[in-house]
Amino acid sequence: MKRAQLFTLAGLMMATSGFATATSINFQGLDANRSALVWMNSTYLSGDLMLNGQTATSATTVTEQIGLGVLNLTFDGSLQLQDAFCVDRFRYISNGNYTVNITAPNTVNNGDRAAWMVHNILPQINATLPGTTQRNMAAALQLAIWDVVQDGGDGFRAGRIQKSSQVANPTDSIILNLAKNYISQSIGQTYTGAQIINNVNVGALTQRLIVDMPGSGVPEPSTWAMALTGLTLAAFGARKRR
Repeated sequence: MKRAQLFTLAGLMMATSGFATATSINFQGLDANRSALVWMNSTYLSGDLMLNGQTATSATTVTEQIGLGVLNLTFDGSLQLQDAFCVDRFRYISNGNYTVNITAPNTVNNGDRAAWMVHNILPQINATLPGTTQRNMAAALQLAIWDVVQDGGDGFRAGRIQKSSQVANPTDSIILNLAKNYISQSIGQTYTGAQIINNVNVGALTQRLIVDMPGSGVPEPSTWAMALTGLTLAAFGARKRR
């Protein structure tokens, strides 16, 4: 095994005990082939840094277009890319190098449930041929993670993350239906094998990220069946709206 790969695996394996000593990542942003731009309503609280760079002075709901999908990073100078997702909708992270601590999924709200989605749905995304469907699935998974962590998985009906109903800038119905299906699949499910990446070398709070340990398994056949059902329902729902 190459030295870089050893560093990567060592950094990830430390997380199995629930916490880890500091390691480092190089954050490289959205994967252009597994992401999509999506219109959503976001409710910022006073003091939150908004996507437009301004600071909210009171509770403010904004319709905005957000890049959603798989995030790319590497561990400890490795060249091997690792897939990740964001668990903090209202924090931000720029591309670059960070010193991080790795903790268990239950260190964030509903983290074990979000980890189950990453562990079971990300392999389906990666097994899908590149193109619109794969991009939609990746964006939907990120939306589902945010809804579960931020709003308890209410299906975007209330809370701080909601669908946009603006005529000019609606939330894509296929992505929205897929996200709702992922949320539904995850009800009552938990997974403890993923890791939360916490940045520790910056003054301001930045996004925490979630990754799944390489080689930790594949989804069960029942999960694949649910995914196919979700894709069918999403396409059917979009067709009815036309």
